[in-house]
Amino acid sequence: MNGNKSCEENTIIRNASNVIKKMNGYYLIINPEIPNLMVADDLGKTILELMIQQKRKRQDIIKQASAELDCSEKDVEHFIDSLLNAKFVGIPDSPTIMFKKIEPKLIGLQLHLTQACNLKCRHCFFSSGNRLEDELTDVEYLEFVKSFKKLGLRRFTVSGGEPFLRRELLFEMIKEARKQDLDPVSLSTNGTLLTEDDAHLLKKYDVKVGVSLDGGTAETHDFIRGKGVFDKTVRALMILREAGVYTTIGCTLMKANAENAEDVLHLAKKVGVEGVLFNTVRIMGRAKDNISDTHMTDEESAACLKRLWKTARKLGVRTGVESFLDISKGIKRIDLCGAGKTILGVAPNGDVYPCDSFLGINEFIAGNIKEKSIDVIWQDSPVLKPFRSISVRKMKGCCDCYLKYICGGACLRENYEAHGTIDEAPSSCLFMREVFEEMLAELGKKMWSGQ
Repeated sequence: MNGNKSCEENTIIRNASNVIKKMNGYYLIINPEIPNLMVADDLGKTILELMIQQKRKRQDIIKQASAELDCSEKDVEHFIDSLLNAKFVGIPDSPTIMFKKIEPKLIGLQLHLTQACNLKCRHCFFSSGNRLEDELTDVEYLEFVKSFKKLGLRRFTVSGGEPFLRRELLFEMIKEARKQDLDPVSLSTNGTLLTEDDAHLLKKYDVKVGVSLDGGTAETHDFIRGKGVFDKTVRALMILREAGVYTTIGCTLMKANAENAEDVLHLAKKVGVEGVLFNTVRIMGRAKDNISDTHMTDEESAACLKRLWKTARKLGVRTGVESFLDISKGIKRIDLCGAGKTILGVAPNGDVYPCDSFLGINEFIAGNIKEKSIDVIWQDSPVLKPFRSISVRKMKGCCDCYLKYICGGACLRENYEAHGTIDEAPSSCLFMREVFEEMLAELGKKMWSGQ
């Protein structure tokens, strides 16, 4: 901000609500509201603390800091300017934080093609297996997809059950979605039914594929998903990679695989997939029936995630945390997920939900596409209105947390499971906070070392 007439020597400087954490040889300074992050030495930390004491004139701060810390006024002035530019301090009557409210806009759909599945995984929270009697017909599905461009959709994800049990319809929908200019089109599958021809079609239509793999060995994966499934899944991964399909692994962490979950990362590196996306098990459906194999405490989940992210960085396997650690792109301000605000989930029978995490909970059915068009449901359903008004800024368990805009809040389904409401964070946040603090420490270390 050098040369900026709005910040002359008599300008009053005010402090933002910064959090200062002492690290190994430096200080990590976090502005929770932007959010933003910087590192500083003892000198920088002391200057910031002088500014915290009270609203003071810029030149007074410069003179006092220079005299007390035995450094040049020019160095102090340069540091203050960097604080102003990064909004760690501000100028009265020029708010440090001003964010435009984002209006709800439907840009993505999560569509569960069928409830049918060829596996009966221990942790399946949909309890997939048999096809629903009232699933949408092929004609109904295709007519639905043809409306996507008019709706302004940009993203489309297909899952199940197992979508390859409706293979012909699946590819007709993918083909139509690409005609509608949707990008990306994504597919989630267990991989066991995938053929080489399927892989070539997925490449042709530029589909991003996520394959479920819950163990890096046959012993673990087959215990969770069934005998012989591991070999079929690994074969699918190889076929997809050979066809040049963008492929990731989706791994659900649970009691049965947490101890040796690193095996998945080693396999991912060997196969050469684009990355591994870890999530924690949802205790519902068959996961609830097999709770001794699925349930982990919050402490166990957090410890497992931290361990996996460390291993992934050593192996060079992407897990999703890398974008967070890339300071060149800045820290993105997140205020909850897009459930009911930018995305919707559609069940195999046409029921519409704020997102697919709520599938099966009747009170969150926003409508049915057999009865109303998706745009009417989007505009008029009272079920969606609460999702558009909540914020971590007002949410119990989030509002006072300095990580609220970095973490972005828990899954709203988890909120509901814990408290029967979507506007209170679950207790697991206390332990996930440890995970984010470790990532911030890693990021601070990179910044301090100049990486």
